[in-house]
Amino acid sequence: MALKYLTNGHYNRADGGFYTQTGQGKFYVATDNLQQIQYRGLLPEDLIEMVTLHQLHFDSSTKTGTIFHLMGCLSEFGKVGLTSIGDSLEEAEGHYQRAIAVLDQETQVRSPQAEPLPDPELPMGW
Repeated sequence: MALKYLTNGHYNRADGGFYTQTGQGKFYVATDNLQQIQYRGLLPEDLIEMVTLHQLHFDSSTKTGTIFHLMGCLSEFGKVGLTSIGDSLEEAEGHYQRAIAVLDQETQVRSPQAEPLPDPELPMGW
């Protein structure tokens, strides 16, 4: 349904393909169950910021890119859905994998630095 509404296209039963009104073939990769423990605590606003920062959005002019759904499950369950659309299956898969890579990178647990912090400066006395 997302593919249909985002591209204003239709499914062709004769060849099993999906096409826009201009005849451009479209492909998608999707999940309703992308879940990682490190996604817990993210708010929908955090996800939108990541999408904006990394330009993961759906481009309505090319009718390609990624949309996210089920964002209300992020904070409590670390779960989100996404649909990635491309002009080829490879392009759709690329959008999908990039979105996951960005989410994983942005939520990766950072280990403390190996080098110790400098001693705090003492207040200067008069």
